Parts: sequence; C-alpha cells; structure tokens
Amino acid sequence: MDYASLVKQSILASLLVVVLSLPLGAQHMLTLSSFGDPADPAISPIARWATAAFKDVGYDLVLEFKPGERALRDANDGLDDGDISRVAGIEKDYPNLIRVPEPLIVVCQIAYAKRGIMAGSLEDLARLGLSVEVLVGNKVMDSMVKPKIDSLLYHEAPDLSQAFSALAAGRVDVLVVSDIQARSWLARPKYASIHPIFVLSTVTDYTYLNKKWADIVPAIAASYKKFKN
Repeated sequence: MDYASLVKQSILASLLVVVLSLPLGAQHMLTLSSFGDPADPAISPIARWATAAFKDVGYDLVLEFKPGERALRDANDGLDDGDISRVAGIEKDYPNLIRVPEPLIVVCQIAYAKRGIMAGSLEDLARLGLSVEVLVGNKVMDSMVKPKIDSLLYHEAPDLSQAFSALAAGRVDVLVVSDIQARSWLARPKYASIHPIFVLSTVTDYTYLNKKWADIVPAIAASYKKFKN
C-alpha cells in the first residue's frame, strides 16, 4: 500500500472515531408542543430545564406553544415530535404517544375566585350554583370538574389572558388552573382581588413522545432524573 493510500485510510479511521464519539442524535432537533403561555415566567424555568435535559442526550429541543387539544393532536399525528407536559393516561386517547416514565413536574390544580366567594370543594361550587371556567384541552378538568358542574355553568377559555380577564370582570365565578399557570398573573395589580379558595388536586405531569421516538424514551427519562438530582 502506497503512502497516499495509508494517509487516506488514516483520515477515514479518524473521522469514524469522531462520528462514533458524537452524542446520540446530536444532529436531531425535536419539536414538542406545549400547553401554556410562552411569555409566562413560570413556564420558562420548566422549558429551560427540559431543554437542558434533552440536550444532555444530544437533542436540541424546540417548544411550540399551542391550544391544548391541538397540541395533543399534532403530537399524536406526528406533526410534532411529542408534548412536553401532560397528565398520565392520555395515551388511551392518543395511542401514538409514549410517556417518558420520569415525571417532568408536580403541579397543583387550584380553584381561584374574587374575594368574597367561599367554597372548599367542587361540591360546594355545584351547590352554590357558581360558574366555573377552565382552559380548553385540559384533560384533568374534563375528567374531574366537568361531570360535577352544570353544563350551563361550565366554561372553557382559549388561553390564560381571556380566562383571568373573565374572572376579574365577573363573567365567571371561579377559575380552575394550575398554580404554575396562575402565579405570574396573580402578581399583576389588576388581579389583586383574585385569590385561591381551595386545592382541587395535585397532578404529576409527564413528557410524551411520538412513538417514532420510542428508542430514546429511556435516555430522556434518565436525563430528567439526573437533572432533578
């Protein structure tokens, strides 16, 4: 073998070592839908943490903020690569989604109202005939709240801005959202009259990936656990 051939073979071997040493999926970018307000400062830390966890295993993460139901449909249909934060069990309705077993975050679902309204449970809200608003596409609310509230008193808002505006203006009596979603809105002076009246539930949220990414689910779970420790 001549010198030129040896040099060429050496270069190819070196390139192979470099390629094999790259993190799994280093060239991949994953787009996950997200249910929430991208401008909400309470959402930003979660997004940063998830982004770092994905990057740790070689994937750049892009979040697409969409209405709740559309976000799930797009993830299930493969238009997005998954959904960043959902309650366990949605795979029953969206069979193309696979849950990352390590939780993303634990949140509280809380009922908020203007001062003067006193209630301690969904049963109290129903008994008092109070109107209740939730965000469109929130599966937890669909299963927990909707069955206990008269259909004429059950309302769905497309986003947090309209939800809090309706509550402050008295168009609805009670808003049920997570503490994370509500935090930055309650800090605004215009919503100073709104306060929590009871905790409905504590919910664990998980990341879901479209089944085409099933192979990386264990790596993402391990990275989530690593970043929480």
